[in-house]
Amino acid sequence: MQTKGPASQRKLSNLIIDPEYQYQYMMWSLLVGCVLVTIFGSVFYHFMQSTYDLMIEVLKLAPSDAEEFRRNFKLILGLLLIVSVLFVGVTAVLALFFSHRTAGPLYHFKRVFNEIENGNRSARVRLRPKDDFQAVAMAFNAMMDSIEGKASATSEVAAAVSEKVETPTE
Repeated sequence: MQTKGPASQRKLSNLIIDPEYQYQYMMWSLLVGCVLVTIFGSVFYHFMQSTYDLMIEVLKLAPSDAEEFRRNFKLILGLLLIVSVLFVGVTAVLALFFSHRTAGPLYHFKRVFNEIENGNRSARVRLRPKDDFQAVAMAFNAMMDSIEGKASATSEVAAAVSEKVETPTE
């Protein structure tokens, strides 16, 4: 039987840990990318259209040359549109990869919270070395250690008090 190596196990389904969170992250990135591309494209179109019209007027181009000049301008706009669409697409894919680095730790935090809620006070957050939220995980684990220590001390005191109360005095 042949075992799968790490490279063959990398799939899109492994990249998407929390679909709702990651798709929302990706959609916000797409929205920002589209807004920026639209602003840039509008400014570019406005200034280039005026520049082309001015150049045609100053150079006193023949109608056929002016038409070819305008065709080149439309070609440049088309190429700019294609590059912009590719830019927004790459932005969306990068957003998916970046969201993976936050979705994984958030998933682990939720899982540990559920374990603690279900009574497992020894549950701790353990993240991969390159995951985000390392400082938060360490602070959470330190807090849980402190709570666990105080709960143990309280239990010991309660047991001692209970023992004293139950033991009759002579």
